[in-house]
Amino acid sequence: MEAEQELVGGFHTEYTGIRFAIFFLAEFMNLITMCAIAVTLFLGGPAGPQLGFLDATSTINVWVMPVFWFMLKLWIVLYGTVWVRASLPRLRYDRLMELSWKLLIEAAFLWAMATAVIVVARDQGWNLWVTTPIAAAGALLVFGFLMACVPRAGELEEIR
Repeated sequence: MEAEQELVGGFHTEYTGIRFAIFFLAEFMNLITMCAIAVTLFLGGPAGPQLGFLDATSTINVWVMPVFWFMLKLWIVLYGTVWVRASLPRLRYDRLMELSWKLLIEAAFLWAMATAVIVVARDQGWNLWVTTPIAAAGALLVFGFLMACVPRAGELEEIR
């Protein structure tokens, strides 16, 4: 579902035929590229099990299997992304920006600080089974405190 402003002023009305198809294909090529980057960064890229009955230096284990595993992971991530994108309703931009600025950035900073605590604890030789839950609980407490202090929409008008 699109907003009226996007239907009237967007590329939906400006371009037709092949120009619209190129915009549409560019959007999905961007999606495929981002899924390929996600597979490379977070899912091990072409890493996967090899065929055990072949030599480790055989052409199939060196060239075919890595391409197979990368493409399989890419299709799984792409399927999940398209599924979520098609299933969920479109967010308004103001709510999306509010989510990003007031929730996700704070959570990312706190998670980075908790990760830094865990890395320092590992370097110092501390017990990670104790340090990791304490760092995560501390990050959650600070996050909860920050979320309790952030005014909600319409609360600023009530205060005045």
